[in-house]
Amino acid sequence: MTTTLPPLAHLCQRCSVLEFYDSDIPRALEEHPGLFRLKLDYFLLDILPNLSCLAESSYGGCDFCSILKNAIRRFGQDSFDQVLVSIFYQWHRPDESRLAVRLRSLVAELLWIGYDEKGDHSSLSTWLRFDIDSPPGPCAQWLGLQSPPWDKALCTDNLEMIFNRFERSNPVRISLNGATYPTRLIDVGIKGTDSCRLVETKSDPIFMQSSDIQYATLSYCWGSPEQSSRQFKTETSSLQERICGFSFDQTSPILQDAIRVTQTLGIRYLWVDAVCIIQDDKQDWYRESSQISLIFQNATLTICTPASTSCQEGFLSRGWTMTRIKFRSRINKAVSGSYTLRLVGEMNDYFHATADGLSLALTYSHWATRGWTLQEYELSQRALMFTRTKLHVITEHGVQSEANETVDMSECTRGTSFLPGNLENYSTMKLTHRSDKFPAISGLASRLFSGGAYYAGHVLPHIDLFWTSVLPLVENLNWASRNHPVRFDFLDVRAECRVDLFGGIETGDLALHGTVVPLIAHVQLLASVDGNGKLCRLVEDGEYIADLSFDWNEIYGGETFEDLFLVLIGSRNIEGLSWEPIRLVYEHELVDKPEEKIGEYINITVDITMATFVVRGRPNAASLRRERVIHRVHYHRGHGNDKGGGMMQDHLIYDSCQDHTAGTYAYGIIDQLAPEPGKYFRVGVFLSVPRERGGLKYFRGRPMGTVEII
Repeated sequence: MTTTLPPLAHLCQRCSVLEFYDSDIPRALEEHPGLFRLKLDYFLLDILPNLSCLAESSYGGCDFCSILKNAIRRFGQDSFDQVLVSIFYQWHRPDESRLAVRLRSLVAELLWIGYDEKGDHSSLSTWLRFDIDSPPGPCAQWLGLQSPPWDKALCTDNLEMIFNRFERSNPVRISLNGATYPTRLIDVGIKGTDSCRLVETKSDPIFMQSSDIQYATLSYCWGSPEQSSRQFKTETSSLQERICGFSFDQTSPILQDAIRVTQTLGIRYLWVDAVCIIQDDKQDWYRESSQISLIFQNATLTICTPASTSCQEGFLSRGWTMTRIKFRSRINKAVSGSYTLRLVGEMNDYFHATADGLSLALTYSHWATRGWTLQEYELSQRALMFTRTKLHVITEHGVQSEANETVDMSECTRGTSFLPGNLENYSTMKLTHRSDKFPAISGLASRLFSGGAYYAGHVLPHIDLFWTSVLPLVENLNWASRNHPVRFDFLDVRAECRVDLFGGIETGDLALHGTVVPLIAHVQLLASVDGNGKLCRLVEDGEYIADLSFDWNEIYGGETFEDLFLVLIGSRNIEGLSWEPIRLVYEHELVDKPEEKIGEYINITVDITMATFVVRGRPNAASLRRERVIHRVHYHRGHGNDKGGGMMQDHLIYDSCQDHTAGTYAYGIIDQLAPEPGKYFRVGVFLSVPRERGGLKYFRGRPMGTVEII
């Protein structure tokens, strides 16, 4: 067990600001409360691609300039001519009730500057993140620093940590269709063995005689198509060859490291999708992907690899780029020492650059953006998380991290919050094949909705149909067809329709049996002052019925609504919602004045800070007499009054002319007739609040019908 520290950095005059004054911290916290950021007096504008300023300083012996130069060249943006560098220290307050803070990371913000093909100025910001650590001592204690990681990921101390955590863990195995094990597993042999073989568990005597054989699973990134094409895998032509055996050196780098981990832990078998599923056999792939819940839940552990970006890159290597900065306190003269800066990598988002290490791995790493990762991690009962700097062991009891690092436990729950948050997160993830959209979530969904409430992406009572696109398109498709985030807006609903799903994923149909109402009433268009609104209000004889939100980008007022239908899906009591007042104005009242100055031209006695929406078109006299202040709903995500589960969302608008504290609202989808008789497209969603003619009462007594959705 060793930790190698780099020599103290030699710094140029510009980089000497890295040796910061801790006496500046209280002022920084006062000026930027909540940011916990200490911006350094560092400013560098350099020319790409040569980086002459950094190159000259590096040649002169500045260690940090050398690291910056190599990192900028490694992550360089080819289309830019210059890069502007600024640097700040990021702090963390582990307990909001305490004043103590701890140093978390150093962040270098890179502003890439250039011109596009049209000669227009363009720029882009990225961030280089350096984690900070120090051996135990006065400096580490004073700055609240974590201990450095060990030189080897599988060192004695880390192995002891793993075994101790596993001894306290009690995983529970399940049986699926009579099976306990995956169809195939890799026999990796004992430690030091350099050959492996593929085992068919149903015919192997060892597995036939026992239901308690340990095996590990691997959760990793395949990488680009070119990287994936070179991956060691099993195909129909090579199946018998894999069963007969293959050498360690034949396998991909990611698999080599996984075999090392499995052997070192004394586990004989390993499941890796590329080898254990016949990749060119479609039927085998579908059969095995349907067993994902069994494969990952029954595993002794899952090896998670945020430290790697592809199958051609391992995760055990610890060849860090680092330097060491000396420190002397200006507040407490007795405190001095040093700390190490370890380059983690480039981040495309400020929040990624400033998150804690485990959150970065679980949420923002390349591994975390992979579509299959969500269910692989959530289904696993025990996980080894190999990040870019440290190893973390995750069980049902929480997290234990290398060198006793303190971590945020909130990111480490196991399969407890699949809907809506995880499904929304899943919609942002990347898949090599779009056809994997449903299989990559089916194992987790089938386990959580084992009572028959999940079918190929549909979650009864069809919360999944009530989605809105973050980046709306004109396609009339379901949420799984989108390659960008979607939002599922309503939970805890009662089903108000019967659902039939039939056929496979490629050719299946969805038939809803329930209340179907033609959209023949008058539609008023609403647009927010900032121009981002695409909401409509449905009214009849001047009275409210429902709020509508369509899938397409813009609503202009020339649309026809004769071929649209409201299909009731569910309902929910209105209790527990909160309301934010907003104001309405009509287009003709703007008098061609700039919208950003709207408050100066409208005689409405409301708070000037109140959000404003423009009602398009010219209303009739009855509408003009209506209330000008309506409310936007906020709903809580979580359980009851649990302080940890109250994420606020808002987007739909409701009137407040009547009491909203009682009654039942109705929600559903808007369908449009398709060219094929009896078929419909989903083109939007609606919500009806119990006021005037709205709410569930609007649909009572209406004719029932069947809508078959394409």
